Amino acid sequence: MKEAIEQLARGAPRRQAEEIIEFQMRVTANAFERASAYNSVLILACYASFFGLWQITKESLDPKWGIVAALLMAISAASFVIFEVAKTFYTSRQILKLQKTMFGPHKNNPAKLLEEFNKYEDKARIVNIVLVPFWYVSFSVSVLTGVAALIILVSTFIKALLA
Repeated sequence: MKEAIEQLARGAPRRQAEEIIEFQMRVTANAFERASAYNSVLILACYASFFGLWQITKESLDPKWGIVAALLMAISAASFVIFEVAKTFYTSRQILKLQKTMFGPHKNNPAKLLEEFNKYEDKARIVNIVLVPFWYVSFSVSVLTGVAALIILVSTFIKALLA
């Protein structure tokens, strides 16, 4: 009896560690999802601002600087869109797999369904964690090149106002 209690006591820290890791994975995955959604809205608003400024400043814009600004914005948009399309593609594939599970051979077996749903959730969390570095690169490229293009337009706007 004493040995059984000692074995249970030794197993408790491992279970606690596993629960902490599981909790941290959920927090990280949720934080990534929220940051990614906020990032998308913010970048779309910046693109709209850029094109609004483009319309106002295109008469005053030196053609060479206009080409540079357009190239920078194209790089920014491409980085943003490529990441979002890849993320959407992967998410769609996972949802289709989950849907097959819900209507597949285990649809009448709650225990097996729960097991499959847990596998799906675990894999989705891991993928979100793996996507974080790619999101960071995409975000950095999108923001840096977009801000550089915006600086070109704003400086042209300010120069036109001062002239």
